[in-house]
Amino acid sequence: MKKLTVFLTIINSFSMLGQSDWCGANDIENNFYSEVFTKVNQRASKESFTDLEKFVLKVYFYDVNETDGTNNTVLSEIEALDIIAYLNKNFNAFNVFFKYEGISNLNKSEFLIIDEGPDNGSEEAVFVNYLDSTLGTHELGAINIYSVEEINGAAAYFKPQPEGKFGTIVIPHYRIDTHYIMAHEVGHFFSLRHVFFTGLNNSSVENVTRFESSIHFNADTNGDRIVDTNAAPEGMAWWPDDCTYRSYGATDPVGFPYDYQGLEPPVKNFMSYAHGCQQEFTIGQIAVMRGYIEYMKDNPDGLTLIANNPVSILYEPFKGEYYLAGPNVTKPPLFQYGFDYEFVDCSQAEVYNQPSDYSDISFWYGGVLESYDVDYDSPIPHNNHTAIRILQLNNPQPRKCYNNNNLSPNGGKIIHFLDGVLNTNVNIIPKDSDEINSENLIEELNSGLYSIYKNYNDGRVEQKTILKKQ
Repeated sequence: MKKLTVFLTIINSFSMLGQSDWCGANDIENNFYSEVFTKVNQRASKESFTDLEKFVLKVYFYDVNETDGTNNTVLSEIEALDIIAYLNKNFNAFNVFFKYEGISNLNKSEFLIIDEGPDNGSEEAVFVNYLDSTLGTHELGAINIYSVEEINGAAAYFKPQPEGKFGTIVIPHYRIDTHYIMAHEVGHFFSLRHVFFTGLNNSSVENVTRFESSIHFNADTNGDRIVDTNAAPEGMAWWPDDCTYRSYGATDPVGFPYDYQGLEPPVKNFMSYAHGCQQEFTIGQIAVMRGYIEYMKDNPDGLTLIANNPVSILYEPFKGEYYLAGPNVTKPPLFQYGFDYEFVDCSQAEVYNQPSDYSDISFWYGGVLESYDVDYDSPIPHNNHTAIRILQLNNPQPRKCYNNNNLSPNGGKIIHFLDGVLNTNVNIIPKDSDEINSENLIEELNSGLYSIYKNYNDGRVEQKTILKKQ
């Protein structure tokens, strides 16, 4: 796999700075954003990221409830899966993938409403410290998303835990379906600053000019230190309903309007505060995120959760089970949506009563039997006699052939076309489990045209049409 080459200085520490009243965000130390790193990667293209090593990050959800377990706003599995799908749609293009790991309850009334703030004694700090020290309240090596009732002083916030054992995103439940907020917080996880970042006491205000020859050029050292995100006023709170910038006379520190010569602030950027407008990252931001991933994976002092998970976990269901033998199961294996899936025929492969190992690419496979596009919005079953292809992984080889010959139908029906052609003049003959599984099912039919339907407990229906001759 291609690896992004960057020039970086050593990160010795992380500062924890709440940057505004919209979200609390981790601000990575200046060392990470070296001048060489920023300038090299601003010249990248989107295509330069497609061959990079795939980075897979687990995400786990916690629904914060009253201590007695009650909650008026229960976090549903579909809400969580919708978030994962949205993140994948916006990060997969640069080979970053998210795997949904599940939901648990955190029953502690004092954390339903949290006051966000930089003080170590704040409710936010108490909450973060509690999570770090209490077993069963976090999933190591993952981003943990906590759905609370309210955060006073923030719409959401991200914090890395001590020693980088896991990441924490806290968001009020009423904002759960505001998915761009989640992309914003994950951007912070991968080291991005706000596009309007000014530093403590306005020590790092970014000027508008993008001409490197100008004495006022500081886009690579101030603000978010990313050249292709135009400068923005602090908070960037000026935009109308059409998501276009309006300056109302705002100027940078040297007097240039923030929309000078068409260099309008990036209202639609995920790292802005333009509510409802955020929808994109720039190439420079992608380069910084990928550079951060590559650096932290190789740095023993970095965040340990940056350790890459194998791509194979994307081929594992988030719930359900594969039938092996014995009584039929009623909980089929289900996959998260948000990818383009193809389920290809592997019915002629050798028997795999459980799915073949991810590394096994020796099995026979044929054409596509089922497909689900990236916008499909329900859990996706892995049916018997199929293998899985995820198109975003750019690998034509399907994986995980499930070709179980022990699974038998639990019932079905036979449709007899009385005129000998496919029309509505039919006789429908229901069949129970014993009848549909009979070895003499076809032999006992009179001559004629039939469709045979076999129903399975996992919801699958197999159908074939035959012309029986005596």
